[in-house]
This record gives sequence, C-alpha cells and structure tokens, in this order.
Amino acid sequence: TLYLAAAMILVFVVLNFVPLPWNHNWLALQAGRAFSLNVKEAAILAQTQELLRKAEQLQQSELTEKLEEIVDQLQEGTIDAQQAAQMLNQIKNQLEEGNLDAASITEGLEEMAKDLAQSEELEPTADALQDRELKLAADELRKLAEKLGMNKPESSKEIQKSLEQAAQNTRPGLEELAKLLKEAAENLKNEQQQQAQQSLEGAAQELGTIQQRIESQQLKNLASQQIQSL
Repeated sequence: TLYLAAAMILVFVVLNFVPLPWNHNWLALQAGRAFSLNVKEAAILAQTQELLRKAEQLQQSELTEKLEEIVDQLQEGTIDAQQAAQMLNQIKNQLEEGNLDAASITEGLEEMAKDLAQSEELEPTADALQDRELKLAADELRKLAEKLGMNKPESSKEIQKSLEQAAQNTRPGLEELAKLLKEAAENLKNEQQQQAQQSLEGAAQELGTIQQRIESQQLKNLASQQIQSL
C-alpha cells in the first residue's frame, strides 16, 4: 500500500510538469484552461470582432460584447470548445435574423422606384433607388425639394401622383419613408410648397437611415460567414 501511494504521488508530480494541451495543476487539483485558440481560429475571431464593431457603429448591437465574452471565457477556461461552438452558433443565428427585413426593404425600394419614375422630375431619384444608391437618391430628393416652386403646375401634379403611388408601399422597414412621401404629396396638392420641401427633406434623411440599416446587415452577414468558418 505504501508503494502504491508513493507511485500515485509520483504520477501526479510528473503530470503536473508534462506540457499537455489539456494540462491541469494536478498537485493543487486545479483545472487549467479548457481550450486554446489556434492561429487560424484566433485570426477569424479577431476579424469577426472587427466586423461587428463596424456594424455596431452603424446600428447599436450587443453582439460584439457577446463575442468578446466568449473569447474571454475560452481564454479563462470556463467553457470548452463545444460550448463555445454552441454560443457562436447562437450569435450566427442572431446575425442572420435581419436578412428577411433587408430583402423586403430592397424589394420595396425597387417598387417605389417604379412609381417615382412616372414623373420626369423624379426619374433621377427613381434611377438611384433602382441602382440601390440610396445616398444618391436622397441627394436627388433634396435637389427636387429646392426647385419645387419653379415647377409648372402639370409637373407638380405628376410629382404629386408619383409620390402618392410610391407612398402606398407598406413593406416592413419602409413605413416612415412612405409616410413622408405621402405628406409631401398632400402638401403639394394643397400648394403648401414649404411643407412639401420639409417632407421631402425628411424622406431624404430616412433614406440615409435605411442605407445604414442595410449596410449594417451586410456587415453582420460577413461576420456570420467568418463564424461559420470556425
């Protein structure tokens, strides 16, 4: 029995100094780190964090903090590789949740573009929307707003009709834009030029917001692809 006990102690001492990847402090009976990132995994996680930070700048998100928490827990050894993979998969699903909304918004903008193209004055805005250049479309709306008072009555009526048709698009994510276009049409109908200009300016600002939302989702999709590579 004495020899057996001495042999067990020797085994613990040897194990304590053997550089195994799953090494433990055997003498103190303390667990070591549960998982170590290899170079490729660490690089992918770093890229994902950077993408998520960019997405967070465009639209507030807690996903960056969640990813950093996973990295910290991996480094501290409080979770293992399998648990980390499960947590990353949850983040991936959250990143992809906005895909349907983004697709719906894009389709809705294309439909609006067709309605706006019925007016010659709104064709530049419509073309920009069709090309998914929302910043350019916003600039074109502002140009139109500046010269509203100089348009002929027939032209103003065409603009009003096109805005009314475009405002009928009620796809999710486009409600505020549709509301502002409708207000602009009503103001034109009532010959309230200044109010119409304000509504078009509001619509231009909303296009900028929509652009940020779409770009944010695109960045999240890239981050999701990086996580899928792990």
